[in-house]
Parts: sequence; C-alpha cells; structure tokens
Amino acid sequence: MVIKIRTGLNGTFATINPNPFKDRLMVTVESPIQDKATFIITDVSGRQLYKEIKLLFPGTNVLQLNETRSLSKGTYLLTIIESQQTQSIKVVKGN
Repeated sequence: MVIKIRTGLNGTFATINPNPFKDRLMVTVESPIQDKATFIITDVSGRQLYKEIKLLFPGTNVLQLNETRSLSKGTYLLTIIESQQTQSIKVVKGN
C-alpha cells in the first residue's frame, strides 16, 4: 500500500513505500524548495526510535531510511519536519 500525504498550499507531499515494510522504508518527498527535513520514527507510546536529518532539493527526492530494519514488528509514526510544515504518517513494520 502506498500512502500519499498532501499538505499546505504549495502541494508538498510525501509517499511512503512499501507500507507495511520489512527492512527499509522508502520515502519520496516532493519539495518546492531546497530545505532540510528531519525524519523521526516514534513508537505508539511516543518514544523516539530513529532520527535523521536529510537535505531536500526542489522536485522529487527519493530517500531510503535503512535503520528501520532494527525495529520490531508493529505500528509506528513517521514524522517529517520541514522548515514550513510537519507531516506525520502511520507506518507498519511487518515480517
């Protein structure tokens, strides 16, 4: 399943693939400007398990989050924080 999130007037959106995921999460972020984005994964209790800052370029940015392979099977929240907005997406780690 692919989940697209559209926010803001500028049409910025993120696509998560695959979801549910196994070892790694692929995040595609459409950005109208060059920006830094912070990617945070938290568990259902709000505990931060992963954090990484990546540079976004104008247009399509395909980013791989490798450290997700160490997560246990379950449901998590991926939060993407950019300079002008924040997006949160529910992701599921399967077998």
